[in-house]
Amino acid sequence: MQYIVINFTFNIFTTFQDKKVLYIEVKLLHMSRKLSYYRLILRKVSFDRELFLRELKKACECLSPSDKMKLLDWVKHYVKGNSILDNAVSEFAF
Repeated sequence: MQYIVINFTFNIFTTFQDKKVLYIEVKLLHMSRKLSYYRLILRKVSFDRELFLRELKKACECLSPSDKMKLLDWVKHYVKGNSILDNAVSEFAF
């Protein structure tokens, strides 16, 4: 079973007769069950830096190469704005 994640990106730009037009970009990403599971776990342990890194390491060892890349991209976006995890992830060897 695979999950589908929909990412919405909203960009406002002016190109149509000097009127603001809302541009919506939809990306469909297929997510495996394992990837979905590890994202859930990482969200739940994000309160503790060491636990987060340990679970991230486990996830990277268990996932396929393509799912690993998707997870690492997700982690980079997830930790933005969280100074504790941002510093911890920057130390993690991607």
